[in-house]
Amino acid sequence: LDKQPGTDRLLLIVDQWEELYTLCQDVRARRTFMDQVLEATETGQLHVVLTLRGDFFGRAITAYRPLSDRVQEAQVLIGPVTREELRLAIKEPAKLVGLTFETGLVDLLLEQAGDEPGHLPLLEFVLRQLWEQRRGSLMHHEAYRGMGQLEGAIAKKAQALYQKASPENQRRIQHIFLRLVRPGEGEADTRRRATFAELGEGLQPLVKMLADERLLVTSQLTGSAEETVEVSHEALIRQWGQLKEWVDGDRQFLAWQQRLGLSIKEWERSHRSTDLLLRGRPLVEAGEWVKNKPEAFSPEEEQYVRASQNRKNKSRVFTTLGGLLVLLLIGGPIAWLGNAGVTVPYAWSIVQARLHLVEIREPDMAKIPGGKFQLGDVEGLGSEDEQPVHTVTIATFQLSQHEVTFEAYDQFVELTARKYSPRDENWGRGRRPVINVSWDDAQTYATWLSQATGKLYRLPSEGEWEYAARNGSNQETWAGTLEESELGNYAVFGGDKTAKVGSKQPNEFGLYDLSGNVWEWVEDCWHDNYIEAPKDGAPWLEGGGGDCGRRVFRGG
Repeated sequence: LDKQPGTDRLLLIVDQWEELYTLCQDVRARRTFMDQVLEATETGQLHVVLTLRGDFFGRAITAYRPLSDRVQEAQVLIGPVTREELRLAIKEPAKLVGLTFETGLVDLLLEQAGDEPGHLPLLEFVLRQLWEQRRGSLMHHEAYRGMGQLEGAIAKKAQALYQKASPENQRRIQHIFLRLVRPGEGEADTRRRATFAELGEGLQPLVKMLADERLLVTSQLTGSAEETVEVSHEALIRQWGQLKEWVDGDRQFLAWQQRLGLSIKEWERSHRSTDLLLRGRPLVEAGEWVKNKPEAFSPEEEQYVRASQNRKNKSRVFTTLGGLLVLLLIGGPIAWLGNAGVTVPYAWSIVQARLHLVEIREPDMAKIPGGKFQLGDVEGLGSEDEQPVHTVTIATFQLSQHEVTFEAYDQFVELTARKYSPRDENWGRGRRPVINVSWDDAQTYATWLSQATGKLYRLPSEGEWEYAARNGSNQETWAGTLEESELGNYAVFGGDKTAKVGSKQPNEFGLYDLSGNVWEWVEDCWHDNYIEAPKDGAPWLEGGGGDCGRRVFRGG
């Protein structure tokens, strides 16, 4: 004002206010600037107009209370332009600088732009290209045809931007655009709107860049703070050869992924009912896609598939399972030999063992020091039956270092002349974990091992199992690590058969394969949630609505 004699009022226009957030990461500097602007307006001589994209309103305005209070009664929402307003926006600025359009060119531009959400930035891009290729003051059809018209222009721009990107950003660009295409089944592919949550973490700066380049359009869901993104024009889907190649190569997965998205929405609407989790063939298919395309899954998709797998892991009764055994005490009488139901071969096997006529294959045990930990879905990745998370106190105990092997279980079958010997599915026996055993089989084996050795073995409780798997109070997500990237060092997974026990690294307790390889039976009966679960690590049996016709197993 001091530099403008005779002027006592000033209008300050701040365009793209959202860049205060996208380009400035220093919160203190950002707020200092906003405070200075607000203070300057208090004199009455300065009036400020802030312009910003609608999808940033929540963050760029309401996130800072002093600014929010000042703009409550000063908002002006600008709606979409009409076709006639768009014609004026094209012709009038050109007229001001002496530019003209060849006959019919403006009509062609308007017709091809249509009502797409990104037509304004797209027209801006095309008009700049026409201006750069003008003949004198004339913007002409030949230049427009040369750039492939509106659809070809945006496709060329997308390809040029993609080719200039780093290899890492090229992968990210592919991921983003594949999320924004709805593959047609016998019809044309179309665009779809995705939330930032669907795209995954860390992609917002790249999305912002693509939006600034007029290839994407961001907005906000009505009545929600959730931000969304979509392609600026369906011409990208029709004309950009690179995108068409990606979609054609991933068509089957994209169609499956979008069906998965519908299932997730139903699950969320039902407050995550376990009845709406994947089962049977759909769950198997999901597991195969996760294995083959892990990078293509959003956090919410991973959470849904994992919750489905966890539900399956805790509810199935007969499957390919191994057993873990807890050594509680030494000694014990052998008066049980007269119990009803004990066969002669069974009894004789015990006598042989006690007289050291045979050497029983006992498990190697690891001492697990007692402590407290949080049991349940601590990470928020599971389902309702793993809630509420609660503190459990575990007493010191011993747990077998490995899953029970075929060689140990086969000795039990041979010595007791059992009619049933579990199948190995042609994967091999020996040091591989025993599979195809029921909970009753595991209990019978633990009882026999106790009687044959004079020690007391049993299945662990679910609390003991999870405490050991989480490395006690360290609360590890997977047995051995908190980092998913390190899981392959500790767990056998993703193969088509079991591996020998101890093939991977142990956790800090010296325990192997608590994540991966096979599932392990525990003592507990099935419950729908943890509301009345024991706090002392004891097995949870029939109390609290327990169903002992179904037993819990963990790991896998």
